Amino acid sequence: VYHSAIDVDRIAFAERHKDPEGKLAMLCVGRFVEKKGFRYAIEVLSILKADFPRLELCIVGDGPLREELQGLASRLGIGDSVRMTGWLDHDAVLQKLREARVFLCTSVEAGSGDVEGIPNVIKEAMASGLPVVAFSHSGIPDLIQDGRTGFLSREGDVDAMANHVRMILSGNADVTVHNARREIESAWSIAVLAAEIESIYKEAITHGKRS
Repeated sequence: VYHSAIDVDRIAFAERHKDPEGKLAMLCVGRFVEKKGFRYAIEVLSILKADFPRLELCIVGDGPLREELQGLASRLGIGDSVRMTGWLDHDAVLQKLREARVFLCTSVEAGSGDVEGIPNVIKEAMASGLPVVAFSHSGIPDLIQDGRTGFLSREGDVDAMANHVRMILSGNADVTVHNARREIESAWSIAVLAAEIESIYKEAITHGKRS
């Protein structure tokens, strides 16, 4: 299996620390469709808001569920703390990764059966030093080792996801970001995966000549 890779050299690593004003941002990136599960991210924010009054959720992207998600945030009383940026170019997304404190991947199986792969933006978040909290969905556990390179919870379990975020915001999960960067460098970078493909082709060519 050949997974998609990222250009690790383009992404600087930096640990996240609370700024002097105490501003905190959770980040999601993707299309506003059911399988992205962004409604769960909004629910996580509503759970944590009392403990972290300055906490915000930034969702980069757009799509058919935008109004539905805005309505949910409003009903939960956190509409002013949910920012939807629309689509941004890659450099701007990388900047959002640098500004955030936690990356949320709330992907779930849609009612139609549509599922996620392994989004490259999770790999970019891990490479950048941004702690990742995700649902254990589809191929994502192939990337994230729970408690070592990030945090996983059962699909749709917003309470467990919120507890993971709370732990990160309280400063008790810093070790995972260094493990995550090393994991991306060793197994998910363009250089590493290109070398693997090259070796497969060389082996096939050598075998073909012998035949």
